[in-house]
Amino acid sequence: MTKFKKILGKFLIGLRLFWYSLFYGMESANKMLTDQNGDMSDNGIHQNISKGGVMNDLLEQKVTKEVEELREKHYRIIKEADKYDPTTITMTFDADGNPIFSNTNHLSKKTYTDYMKHPPVYNDENLKIRVIQDNKITQKETSIGNINIPNGLYDYDTTLTITRGMYIPRFEIDKFVTKMVVRQNYGAERALVDFYLPTNASQFGKIDAILISNLYSMFEKKNYRSDLTEFESIEWYSDKAWNSDDMCLFKYDDIVLVNISVFDGSFVFTFDCHIVSDGKSIVEKYMTEEMEEKYKELAPKSKTVDLLAGKRRNEKLDEKNNKINLGNTIIKL
Repeated sequence: MTKFKKILGKFLIGLRLFWYSLFYGMESANKMLTDQNGDMSDNGIHQNISKGGVMNDLLEQKVTKEVEELREKHYRIIKEADKYDPTTITMTFDADGNPIFSNTNHLSKKTYTDYMKHPPVYNDENLKIRVIQDNKITQKETSIGNINIPNGLYDYDTTLTITRGMYIPRFEIDKFVTKMVVRQNYGAERALVDFYLPTNASQFGKIDAILISNLYSMFEKKNYRSDLTEFESIEWYSDKAWNSDDMCLFKYDDIVLVNISVFDGSFVFTFDCHIVSDGKSIVEKYMTEEMEEKYKELAPKSKTVDLLAGKRRNEKLDEKNNKINLGNTIIKL
C-alpha cells in the first residue's frame, strides 16, 4: 500500500507540473505574439526568414527563371515516379513500434503489359481505345452554410469540364458522368468520346431519379436531341488515366451525340467529336533549354546549384557596375 501511495504521489506531482507548464507556456506564447513591443529574448520564439530567393518569388507569384526551373523539376519528378510500382515496398515494426521500410531502393518498374491493362469498356466497333479517365469528384463547401449536400448540383467539382452556350440545362450531366473513354483511329481528326452514366438512381433523393428517367427516355426513344447533351466543348486533364501520362489535356469540340447504349450497368453516351487536344502535356510549356541540357548531361545537384548561384552573382555584379553612387543619389547608366 505504501508503494502504491508513493507512485500515486509522483504521478500527481508530475500532473501538477505538466498542468502548470502547459498554461504558463500558453500564456507566455500568447503574450509574445500579441504584444508588438514585447522583448524577443532567448526565452521567446525565434523565426528567421531570409528574404529573396526562389521561395520568395514563389510566395509573391513571380515567374522567374529559377521558379520555372523549380517547377519543371517538380513535374519531371512526378512523371518519373509514375513509371514505378511502389507496392513492392514493405513496412514492418520494431520492438518499440517504430516503422521499418524495406525494398525502398528496389522499386520495380511498371511493365508494358501491366500498364496496358484496362477495365472492360463498350467498344462494339473494335476501335483503338485512346484513354480511359475516371470523372473524379472533389467535395467542396456549399453556399448553404457548411453543410455538404451529397447529391447537390453545386457542391463538388469534377475532372470533366463541359462548356455550354447561353442556356442553362435541366441537369449538369458532367456531375453524374462516372468515366470518360476516348476511342479513335490514331491520326484522325475526329474521335468517339463515351460518357458513362448510372442506370440506377442513388439513395439521396429525387434529383438524380428524374435525371435517370430522362436518360431512359432518350435511350428507348433514340432521341439524341436534348439540352442535356448540347455542348460547345468538353475537356479534362488526365490523372491516373489508362494509357496516358498525368497532367495531359484532352479537349474536343464540334460535338454530336451519335449513340446511346447500355453496357455493364451503365448508359454509354457516344459523341462524335473534333479533336482539339489529344493528350498534350500541359507541363511542356515549362520546359527550358538550360534544364534540358542539365538533364541530358545528368548534371549533379552541386553543379546545378553552382550554375544558378554563379548566374545570380554575375547579374548582381553587372547591376552594381552599371550604377554610380553620388552621395545619396544613385544614377543608372
